[in-house]
Amino acid sequence: MTDINETGLDTSCQGRYSERRGTCRALHSWLEHYTAGSVPLTSAVSIADDFPDMCDNMFLLKLVFDPLKYTFVYSGPNVDAFCGRETLGKCASETLPEGILERFPYATRAMREFKHPISINESLFFNGQYILCRLMLMPLSEGGDGIDHILGALTYRVDEE
Repeated sequence: MTDINETGLDTSCQGRYSERRGTCRALHSWLEHYTAGSVPLTSAVSIADDFPDMCDNMFLLKLVFDPLKYTFVYSGPNVDAFCGRETLGKCASETLPEGILERFPYATRAMREFKHPISINESLFFNGQYILCRLMLMPLSEGGDGIDHILGALTYRVDEE
């Protein structure tokens, strides 16, 4: 997964070049809605307004008890392209590549437990290609009590080597 500092934030998104990474830009936008001890409200976050340069790479998952049954309620076209199929309305287990799917329950459990973003950096073989990807999973809450949505940012590239 990722390195987390004492404040609970992804250390790969700190420093001089962090703004070049789309997932880090998404994290910084999420942080604008974050207050210590509580995650942002789902209704306070607008993908179009808060993440204008990342809309195509963003997704929103509705949470249920089983992490593999989390359902896509929003997904940009690059998320669908990465998954190799349309994701909207489908469960994580139906859409995410196997390499991500293996780490997904652990990452989302940590995100829910610690109430802070988690990143997944993975190299995987999918659809006949080696792919390098970064996912930033950011918690959201509808009512402020618990985490019931995940706002995700995804970047990836085909590894030519």
